[in-house]
Amino acid sequence: MNSENGTSPEESDERIYEFALASIEGIGGKSAFSLVEYAGSAKEVFELPEKEITAVLGPKQTEAYKNRRDEEFYRRLWTKNTERGIKFVSFFDDKFPERLVNIPEPPFGLFYRGELPDGNKPAVAIVGARQCSEYGRKAARIFGRDLAEKGVNVISGLAFGVDCASQIGALEGNGDTYAVMGCGPDICYPPDNVELYEEIIKHGGVISEYRPGTQPSPGLFPLRNRIISGLSDVVLVVEARKRSGTYITVTQALGQGKEVFAVPGRITDSLSDGCNSLIREGAGVALKAEDILEVLPNAICGRECPHDENEENVRPESENGVIAAIDITPRSFEEIMEELKRTGYETEPSEVYNSLVRLQIEGRIENIGGMYRRTESRIRYFR
Repeated sequence: MNSENGTSPEESDERIYEFALASIEGIGGKSAFSLVEYAGSAKEVFELPEKEITAVLGPKQTEAYKNRRDEEFYRRLWTKNTERGIKFVSFFDDKFPERLVNIPEPPFGLFYRGELPDGNKPAVAIVGARQCSEYGRKAARIFGRDLAEKGVNVISGLAFGVDCASQIGALEGNGDTYAVMGCGPDICYPPDNVELYEEIIKHGGVISEYRPGTQPSPGLFPLRNRIISGLSDVVLVVEARKRSGTYITVTQALGQGKEVFAVPGRITDSLSDGCNSLIREGAGVALKAEDILEVLPNAICGRECPHDENEENVRPESENGVIAAIDITPRSFEEIMEELKRTGYETEPSEVYNSLVRLQIEGRIENIGGMYRRTESRIRYFR
């Protein structure tokens, strides 16, 4: 294999052996790390006699290792994956995400389609219930869009509900979003999200520690959650029940030293129990994207934002106040006026009415029976 981007032939060769080690069915990340630590390099692992392999691995892993193929098989497999748009980066490669280096049990390597997240950009994981409410779906989409508009990478898991809503929102915000899978990167799960899966590859990446061809399995998803939180600076929980899979992600995020935010919900909704409990236990309250942007490193708009220089800065200052006063929960005109007064905007009612009309025309808000709320973008990528 040719060296690439200044990589020496020896380094490139080592990458192939690391790829080979990650591609052996039945050999997980812990076993791969143990073998490399024992032998000194991935290439030297393939030169170890069987008795030394047995001394490092358990019986099942040893049997799996015995089924490994020869070096040329893995070189052909590397080429085949490349032709299919599947890339690989090992823990020992400079391209491996820095955020994952020091997490507990880092992955030995990552298979991915598209690109890996830019480590210099802030990143937020948005997670929550698969069977979420319409409120949760809209909130996730708005947070995904608003964060993406400010140059924040949105990380999630492509699952139904909160995950895919946040990633659709990120695409609507012209941002980058990354889906961490509980299966091989070449498999779209759930299958109904295939259009979103393909769009994420174009505007971010699909990432997995599992080799191509690995089918989704319940036991794989909790493990992938540590990568979702690991790739992020902040974890945002939009809607979740207590003791749900989302709580696994939160626990892992806290163990990684990440900050956790939650979107509050009504006390009568079981889907809000998890978020409300997290807030009671000390999680940050997220009512809008700005609440999260305040704590993000390098949280600046990394691209031309649809509502920044071209729009917000030419608006009347009072209209910016009107935008800020409207949330996803419907508010009456009187409540909007009270919020404007509370935040220091002295605005005539007629001027507020004019602003509301303009914002409705632009599709930024909607009027439902005299109540105003922020609306999801009218851009529709997926059904």
